[in-house]
Amino acid sequence: SASNYKIFTVNGSDIVTVLSFTLNSHTKLIGNCTAPAAINTCGFNIQNPSSPGAASCVSTPQNTTDVYITNNVMYACANGLGDGSSTAGAAIYVPQGSSYIYIRGNTISYPGATSGSPVFTGKGIDFGEPTNGMNHALVENNDFSHYTLAVKFATQNSIFRNNTFHDQIETEGSSNK
Repeated sequence: SASNYKIFTVNGSDIVTVLSFTLNSHTKLIGNCTAPAAINTCGFNIQNPSSPGAASCVSTPQNTTDVYITNNVMYACANGLGDGSSTAGAAIYVPQGSSYIYIRGNTISYPGATSGSPVFTGKGIDFGEPTNGMNHALVENNDFSHYTLAVKFATQNSIFRNNTFHDQIETEGSSNK
């Protein structure tokens, strides 16, 4: 029925590489990787190293509700290159008006860049602009590395807990150029 979840899942021992996902309401993306996970070792590997600014690893349309993004590995993908602006690229992009978004257990590294060319890295997660923010987000147990800004949020009634932030290197940050 219309209220049932659409579920994308992969066995943890399988390695499935995709460029990006766009998730609509009532969708679950389950990669079955335990954070921190290395790229190309398990589950969904969402990456675009040949064009890291072409699209977010995962994005949703405006006013999306009830989305789960769980245990995936995201590398070198963002909706635009990390250029230091408030709209610079993000690995996960959830625009304004969305609600009940669950982002759990993901490994996010080098949004909008690659390890071979780590300049102008972007954001890990972007929850849109504060003028019409979103509400009810849960961001937990994620591993963020090599980013300019891990989470840009303008949310209400949201929880951010038990995330790991590391290897934020000054020479890789877009606002440091």
